[in-house]
Amino acid sequence: MIRKAFRLAFRLSVLASLGYVAMRVVQRRVEVSRPVPGPSWPPVTPPSSPRPAPQPAAEPRPDPRPEPSGAPEAPAAVTTPPPPATAGHAWVEPSSDGICPQSHPIKAKLSSRIFHLPGMLAYDRTHADRCYAAEDAAVADGLRQAKR
Repeated sequence: MIRKAFRLAFRLSVLASLGYVAMRVVQRRVEVSRPVPGPSWPPVTPPSSPRPAPQPAAEPRPDPRPEPSGAPEAPAAVTTPPPPATAGHAWVEPSSDGICPQSHPIKAKLSSRIFHLPGMLAYDRTHADRCYAAEDAAVADGLRQAKR
């Protein structure tokens, strides 16, 4: 008889313990789902004026011309095209953070073999491996233009 009472008491205590644990789990879920009062950070304020329209990228400025010498000048009508850029001079190294100089605005990634023009979708977030002055130079090095 004592054995039966002990078994019954043990089973009831196990059942009560499981009920208590289940109740605590439910209470914690309710506590977690309640919003915490207080200010949100950073504070959001509506803009007071509309955003300005994006400005087109500035054209790279040509190198300044040297001082004219006393030698006679060639006629203005006869101009010679600039020599084609060789593979060694077609691109420059970007700065340490991947930003290209204004004279060479085209960003190229060698791992993907694509180049980005100013104003394209991923231009600002691209860390360049090389910077080109013209699209033709990038294409000549085996790169292709990004699709977006």
